[in-house]
Amino acid sequence: MLRVVLENVLLFFLPAVLYVVYVMLVQRTGASTTQILNEAPLIWLTVAGIAVIGLTFVFFGAKQEGAPGQAYEPAQYKDGKIVPGRVR
Repeated sequence: MLRVVLENVLLFFLPAVLYVVYVMLVQRTGASTTQILNEAPLIWLTVAGIAVIGLTFVFFGAKQEGAPGQAYEPAQYKDGKIVPGRVR
C-alpha cells in the first residue's frame, strides 16, 4: 500500500519538479528553488499533477489482458523455476 501512495505522490509532484528544473535551466540566475516556487503558477501545477494521476489511472484501468470470464493464474514455482502468471 505504501508503494501505491508513494507512486501517486511522486506523479502528483512531477509537473512541479519539471517546472523548477526548466526554470533553473532557462533563467540561469542562480535563483533558489524556494524563490522559483514562490513565483510558480501553483494552481496550474496542481491541475497538471491531478491530470497526470488521472491519466495514469485511465491508462492502467483500460489496459486489459483477457476477455470477460477469463481468470488470472498467478505465478508459480514449479520444478525449480518460476512460471509467470497468465490469463486463462
